[in-house]
Amino acid sequence: MTLTVERIACALKDCGGFQSITARYLGTTPSVIIKWVNKSPTLQGIITDMKERYLDVAEGKVLEAINNGDRNMLKWYLSYQGRDRGYRSETNLNLKGKLDHRVVGGVLMMPAKVSMNEWKQLSDEWSNRKDELLIEHMPDEV
Repeated sequence: MTLTVERIACALKDCGGFQSITARYLGTTPSVIIKWVNKSPTLQGIITDMKERYLDVAEGKVLEAINNGDRNMLKWYLSYQGRDRGYRSETNLNLKGKLDHRVVGGVLMMPAKVSMNEWKQLSDEWSNRKDELLIEHMPDEV
């Protein structure tokens, strides 16, 4: 069967906008589909629309997970979408070189074995900063 923009368009929609799956569906190679797509604004638009639909679904799932209390998803979301509010995915801190630690996904990471004095020093120094972090790995002595 001969390939046409209309036929490829229908197949792209049926195959979720994935070009390699569309190629298999139509009995051709991905490179042939890619060439058609590169030449056709209509096919490019279909792929863009399909990607936007999947992004909408994925964002909905992220928000659903956050609303269900998924703390890891919340940290991930804030590390990307909350950058303009000061959230970071990773930040290196220098608190006078006394502790080996870093911030990952808005969480202060440090060794599990921390003395009470080190913990208090870290807490005091960190509380003076404007960034808001969740502090994990509480020392055993607390």
